[in-house]
Amino acid sequence: MTERVVDLGSDARLAALVGDVVTVDTPEPHPVGARVVLRDGVATVPGKVVEALRRGKGYRLRLRLFSPSAAVRAALTARLAGRTDPDSFPESPRPCR
Repeated sequence: MTERVVDLGSDARLAALVGDVVTVDTPEPHPVGARVVLRDGVATVPGKVVEALRRGKGYRLRLRLFSPSAAVRAALTARLAGRTDPDSFPESPRPCR
């Protein structure tokens, strides 16, 4: 069986990281429940698709990672911190007056 790989070094883009759940924008769909391997350079971590939504020409996937190491978490956090594209930042809430 072929392994489903979500490669952050090529066509996928990391959008968010909350605990063990990552949000990834990718051009390929993956069905909910599918087991995947998230690859960030040489680091890999297995996971499972928990949500898949169509977004523009691509897809937005939420992946639950299975026991990511501290090194993988640090690499993902660094990838998020290094982004500068305008779509990577959520809108700030409007101030209450």
